[in-house]
Amino acid sequence: MRAGGSMKEDVYLQEGFRKPEPEKPDPYYYVCGGRYTYKELDEMTWEEFGLRRHGSMPSKLYKYYSNKVIDGINYSKEALENNTVYLQEIKKFDDSYDCTLSINIEEFARLRIEHYAEICGMKINREWDYNRCAGEFSLFLYNKMHGGMDLEQIFGIKQLSTQEDYRRSIFCLTLKSVFMSCEGQDNIWQTAFYQAISDEYADITKMMNRFRVACFTTSPYMINMWSNQYADNNQGFCIEYEMPDIYHRTDDLCSNLFPVIYSDARTDVLNRCLEYNEKELDAEYLSVIYKYGVLAKSRSMWKAQDEWRLVSCDNMLADNYNCKFYPITRVYLGMNMKNDQRREIIEICKRKGIPYVGVVRNNEKYQMMECGKLCEECIK
Repeated sequence: MRAGGSMKEDVYLQEGFRKPEPEKPDPYYYVCGGRYTYKELDEMTWEEFGLRRHGSMPSKLYKYYSNKVIDGINYSKEALENNTVYLQEIKKFDDSYDCTLSINIEEFARLRIEHYAEICGMKINREWDYNRCAGEFSLFLYNKMHGGMDLEQIFGIKQLSTQEDYRRSIFCLTLKSVFMSCEGQDNIWQTAFYQAISDEYADITKMMNRFRVACFTTSPYMINMWSNQYADNNQGFCIEYEMPDIYHRTDDLCSNLFPVIYSDARTDVLNRCLEYNEKELDAEYLSVIYKYGVLAKSRSMWKAQDEWRLVSCDNMLADNYNCKFYPITRVYLGMNMKNDQRREIIEICKRKGIPYVGVVRNNEKYQMMECGKLCEECIK
């Protein structure tokens, strides 16, 4: 016992607080708050997912704006003035996992070598690792070429009539290109394989980078949205948009609005990508890309955002990525908004006939709430 200390005090010092209990892994997927197993979500067709999405779409969606000037332009004010939303590049999102696919690169490389080997008439032992596969396949090709066959003959390329023919042709051209540029180099076959397979993997990344996204939430009172970069520590504003009713959700906007799928289990889509690698993009492949890539986010990190996404591939929804959106029905002003900025936003709202209200802390729970005062009263 410490000198001058009680037995209880010593116990408190030694024990500290209770140790955290181990968290159990959560294998489920959550869509609009509802829980699904992987099997349930995976077997849900894209058509069914679309119908359920329309049935769960809220009557209002909200988007938070920082009201910052970037490169001399206040894009937040432009969005309010023009009733547009900007479709952002996914590579600029703050979450490095956002809009990415879970693919084991080493296994991808091994399976692509196995695929091309089988096309050429060579059986690969599935127990072999990538290096063994590449070594055996290079020896097989070398012997075939020294027997008088060229790569196109070995790979069975006759005409470019399918996606499969195109893939084979590109693979062969890449091999030839490396042979010409690295002639005499050691391990030239391994170098050529690595380049050809890296190009194929890069094609998947390029496909994901074609998507552009605008993000929305279902409430104007989320403290995590007000307090971070989205609303610049309560200095920005939040716009409320009115969605069409359930029987009028047939336009391009509604057809490309989706709820985010939250899960702490990342879904490996390697085999699905390989399955479709030789085919044209179709609805069910897009379903995989959307469910486990474009719409997938960490539940433990981001579930409180209750996010919906407007998704565009390339410039499908807007040539300049500024997309006309649904009617603005209200604007919420951040509690830390500077007076001059508050005046500017209020002036825009008045001119366009948009109702506006301030947002303040709720003293009874961790949530923002509507201010009872007129916004003009807070301008000193």
